[in-house]
Amino acid sequence: MNGTTRVGRYEVEVRRMNYPTLWHFSSGEHGRKEAGIYAFWTAVLARKTRRKVSGRALVTLPPGDRFDRIQREMRTASAADRAAYRRIWLERMQRGRAIRYIRPASEREVSRWMKTHGRDARFAKRIRVPR
Repeated sequence: MNGTTRVGRYEVEVRRMNYPTLWHFSSGEHGRKEAGIYAFWTAVLARKTRRKVSGRALVTLPPGDRFDRIQREMRTASAADRAAYRRIWLERMQRGRAIRYIRPASEREVSRWMKTHGRDARFAKRIRVPR
C-alpha cells in the first residue's frame, strides 16, 4: 500500500508502507526512553546523485517522522552531530523538498545504519526484514 507523509512543509509519497523493516530496541544511546519497536525507512532523494538517507522511527509514528526530526536535531543534538544534521537537512534533503519518495529500508541499508550507530545498535534485536 502506498500513501503520503509530511516532511517539513512537503507532502512526500510513501511506497510499500506496510512492509518496513522492524527492530525492537530495549533502550538507546539516550536511555530507556528510546525503547520500543522501530521501523526503518529510506528517503530517496531527487538529486542527480540519487543519494538516500535512512533512519528509524517508532512504528506508531508516520514514516516521515525521522526525516522531519532532522531539522529539530540540527539545533538540539550534541555539538559534534549538529553539523551533520544541518548538512543532511539543508543540503541533501533541501528541507524535505528534495525527497522523491520514502520506502522501507533494505536489509543492506539497515545493516549500514547499525554499523554507523553503534551506541544505539547494541540495544537492537531483529524482528523482521522484508524480502
